Amino acid sequence: MSRRCRIERQRRSFTEEFKRQAVELLVSSGRSITSVAKELGLRDPVLRRWVDKLRQEPASAALRPTTQATPMSADRASEIARLRQENERLRMERDILEKVDRDLCRNPDMSLRFIEDHRDTYPIRLMCAVLEVSPAGYYAWRERPVSARAASNSTLLARSGRSIATAVCAMAVHGSMPLCRHRDVVPAAAGSNG
Repeated sequence: MSRRCRIERQRRSFTEEFKRQAVELLVSSGRSITSVAKELGLRDPVLRRWVDKLRQEPASAALRPTTQATPMSADRASEIARLRQENERLRMERDILEKVDRDLCRNPDMSLRFIEDHRDTYPIRLMCAVLEVSPAGYYAWRERPVSARAASNSTLLARSGRSIATAVCAMAVHGSMPLCRHRDVVPAAAGSNG
């Protein structure tokens, strides 16, 4: 009989004030439970349970959610807008760091290639900041012509890749290998000097 290891998650506890404010935010914003719960880092059923609980309490209870939206001050609205913008920027930074291989990006050329490959997805200046590359350096790299050495390396790499794929497929055609992953190369290998 195998035993399953259960990892106990520590249960988070919230104050009644936080619960009331979360419900008020939901009611006053007019947004969905999913949207507000995600913003607060909660699961939908938790927030829904708080809403149901507060609505069941008597009308005189202090935790009763308000039905009218209270007007928000201009300062508070601008602060919320600023925080949302910062939150979006931090999400993008996190996404960039999840996609980038830190070992490869120690090489400046690889960092610049990553920025080039993802420039349609993320702002260039943000990627430069996250990868610690100057934007001017990126733009200079982009405008720089390909060196003779880089062109030669690229040609050699393409040739060696074709040679390896051809050899692998030739072995598969002659029965040395059970399976060929490079099926598109088989006709060229079968028709070549083999």
